[in-house]
Amino acid sequence: MCTLHKNIIINTPADRVWEVLSNPKLYARLNPNISDFTFTTSPAGGFEGNWNYALGKLKLRGKLRTVLFEPKRQLVVESCGQMKSKWSWFLETDGYWTHLSMSVEYTAKWSRVGAVLHESVLEYMHDETLGTYLHNIKVTVEKAHN
Repeated sequence: MCTLHKNIIINTPADRVWEVLSNPKLYARLNPNISDFTFTTSPAGGFEGNWNYALGKLKLRGKLRTVLFEPKRQLVVESCGQMKSKWSWFLETDGYWTHLSMSVEYTAKWSRVGAVLHESVLEYMHDETLGTYLHNIKVTVEKAHN
C-alpha cells in the first residue's frame, strides 16, 4: 500500500473550501485524472458513484462511496475496483484562511514481476496529480471568494 500526503493553505474560510470540496459535480473538473464520474448524493451528506481514473496510459474503473462526512472539517471517500483507495481531506481554519490536508492510500493489483516499478511510477504520477488537484481547488475557491 502507498500513502501520499499533500497540504495547501487557501486564503478563504473553511465554509467556502467545503462548498467546492464536497461538491462531486466538480471532481472531474478539479482532478485531471477523473473522467466519466457518475454519482448519487446521500441526504446525510456525501455521495457514492462510479468513476474512470487515468494514470498516464493506465485506465482504471472504480466505485466510490463516502465513509465520513463531517461538514467543514473532514471528508473521507473510499474506492474499490482495479485500484483500491482511500481519499481523506481534513480542514483547519482560523476564519480567514484554511489549511487543507489530503492523504491518499492506494493499492493496485499487479503481477509480482514489475510490481515495484509500477508502484514507484504510480506514486510519482499520483503525487503530481494530487498537487494539481489541490492547486485547482485553491484557485477555484479563491477566485469565487474574490
